[in-house]
Amino acid sequence: DIIKQNIQDKIDEIHHAISIKDWRFTLFSPGDPAFSLPGSSTAANAFWETVQLPHSWSTCAGEGWFSAAFRVPCEVAGVNLAGDRLDLELFLTTGAALYLNGNLLVEEPAWLDTRPVPLLLFHEVQTGQECDLMLRCNCGDGLGLLIKADLRFSRLDRLLFALDALNAQIAFVQFLASSAEGDAADLAMETEREAFARFDLDALNRNDWESWWTSVERAREVLNIYDEQAKTYTVYLVAHSHIDMNWLWPWEETLRVCRRDFETALSLMEQWPHMVFSQSQAAVYQAMETEYPQLFEKIRQRVKEGRWDVTASAWVE
Repeated sequence: DIIKQNIQDKIDEIHHAISIKDWRFTLFSPGDPAFSLPGSSTAANAFWETVQLPHSWSTCAGEGWFSAAFRVPCEVAGVNLAGDRLDLELFLTTGAALYLNGNLLVEEPAWLDTRPVPLLLFHEVQTGQECDLMLRCNCGDGLGLLIKADLRFSRLDRLLFALDALNAQIAFVQFLASSAEGDAADLAMETEREAFARFDLDALNRNDWESWWTSVERAREVLNIYDEQAKTYTVYLVAHSHIDMNWLWPWEETLRVCRRDFETALSLMEQWPHMVFSQSQAAVYQAMETEYPQLFEKIRQRVKEGRWDVTASAWVE
């Protein structure tokens, strides 16, 4: 548990370093004159309220405006970021337009949620570069909520994935060891102690990644005794598309999402003959039958083949 906690602490440290937490916020009521986007957020927001995410407001009160400025760091956790790809992962529960240094990047009529496909900011970022983000949130009739805004560097993404996967592997080894009994239990305990002693936590904490991953490989050499036992387990990855119906956006948007997701699933099935897809909500099937009959027939064929699973009987979820 000490090993896993140290790894998780490092993951949290990296996430904290790339999260844009501090924003300035203001509301412009519908009666206000049109807002002219400034070239710099710092010039515009001197008197705006300072908020931290997540931050909520009523979209009935008018347009919500957020601004944040950040400088691209040279490194995070010992990882050089010069020339790296930089994306933005943003989750906002209302329609909005996002500007980078005064230039429109994206505009969405409903939710602005870039978690599935992060929004590209720079193909090759320059360290020390000053960046201004402005976010204009649409008026509405309900809750506005800016939940998160995180920078995504490709090199850090790969590191975070490797650390997270390692923690999962350690947890699985502990699970396998816990099933041992008698003399086997004593051997499992000794093996775990020997393996965990090989992890160089000092290297992890000082961001010496070469030494850290070398120590990880040395620990894996000890844990190889679990290889055969681990292979007795099967992992199932279930393909499914959770589609929110038109509750905060027009019906046309729901149709577009359904068509996009179903065409993607069918395309993947052609590439991977053993792929099985699962889709619920009877309403989406009726919509495809009515609006896109050719697409619906392809779905029917996959259902007959046993590769498209019609799950749940609810009309919508």
